[in-house]
Amino acid sequence: MSASESFKNFKKSFLRRLRTSAIEVAIFASLGVSSALMMAHQHENERKKTIPLAFSEIGQLIRDTQKKEDTLSLVNEYLPKTNDLCMKIFEAYDESNSLGGLSHTRFANELDHHMNLNNIYRYNLRDLIKEVPVLSGKILEEKKQFVVARDFSKVLEGVSSGIWSEYHHDNYHTETTTYTDSDGEEHEESVQVYDDTDHSYTYHRNKGELSSELGFEFLEKFPDLTIEDLSLASKTNADGEYAAEKTRKNKKSFDEKDYLNFSRKWYAGSTLVLSAREIEDDYAALQKDVPDWERNKSTARSTSYTTTSSTDSGPKEYRSANRLHGSAYSMKQDLNEFVLSLEKTRDEVAQLEGMIDKYIHDAYGFSEFSSNFQKKRVLANERKEILGTAKDIYRSTFKDGVDLHDYRVWYVALLGLAGLLGGAAIGVGVDYLGDHTTMYDHLE
Repeated sequence: MSASESFKNFKKSFLRRLRTSAIEVAIFASLGVSSALMMAHQHENERKKTIPLAFSEIGQLIRDTQKKEDTLSLVNEYLPKTNDLCMKIFEAYDESNSLGGLSHTRFANELDHHMNLNNIYRYNLRDLIKEVPVLSGKILEEKKQFVVARDFSKVLEGVSSGIWSEYHHDNYHTETTTYTDSDGEEHEESVQVYDDTDHSYTYHRNKGELSSELGFEFLEKFPDLTIEDLSLASKTNADGEYAAEKTRKNKKSFDEKDYLNFSRKWYAGSTLVLSAREIEDDYAALQKDVPDWERNKSTARSTSYTTTSSTDSGPKEYRSANRLHGSAYSMKQDLNEFVLSLEKTRDEVAQLEGMIDKYIHDAYGFSEFSSNFQKKRVLANERKEILGTAKDIYRSTFKDGVDLHDYRVWYVALLGLAGLLGGAAIGVGVDYLGDHTTMYDHLE
């Protein structure tokens, strides 16, 4: 059989398959999902090449403070400097990507520039790396009541979680039913029918009494879990504006308000600021829940009863204790976030100087066209470690900070699903036309 005859037979077989099956759905669904995944993947790879920058204008902030003959608090100095430390590393990364693919030489040169910049009006990266761990350590000492309160709240939360224990048991009875199958034969089957539920609540008096004592003690010991008001830069300057605009690829033009918002992202997204607000709310909740439990514990008793519902909210004393535990748990979590943010930044920033100096040394004189793949792998790992550490520090210190443009797997998956469904819908339409029209006839 010639090649021409083989092709004709294949074509005839394929057209027959198109007419007699819904293979169009599978074909177009496959095309849709593969195209969507490819475009989404390319989009994410392009997106992660640039991290949006938001410098704090710390220089302007210091000048504003000096005009008022005042000084910045430790927190007010720590947060902008930590922000700018991370931004300088992100800026070096952005610049190394500006001519296309990520260049080790460009990244190393940019880091070297930021590390050793000699400008009396600007902080260099090396100075910030040395200062930030010292500042975070001083804040931990200055705000040691947060550390002590964090440890105390762990005890309160642990004890209050055991004030009550509960047990629930659903009761059923068996009923026999008869049904007729497709052949007309009758069969019997047993089914479980729900009756009611036994609810049992056991009160542990020792933990109830201790929770009340600890709750009042916490309120008495830690009445001032707050941070001071922080100052913000009164205006932005050209360098910060240029960095913010250059690294945001939307087409809108930014005004003075936009630039101010970028420069104040360190404040709006600060973990310390946001956690401190949440801690104030937690304290206010405990001020209600501790006295409420004190009133209710006098009538707290173990109890059991049966209802016709498998869910039950429990006696009022149980609900009161649950509210106390919920507030204690929230306080513990928020205090832990506050303290860990400082501890993590202190410990991780201290490692950056050695990482960066080693990378600069290893990348010196390296050619991007080198066939030394082992050296490329070493440099890639060092670069990944530097950028990953900077991102970890930033996220820990600024939990609601700028979007760092990481690769979004969920976005790729979502577009892939949309492509699958869209392609399948097109395939259904093509299959319908193929079955009800002469669409395929002219192809024979």
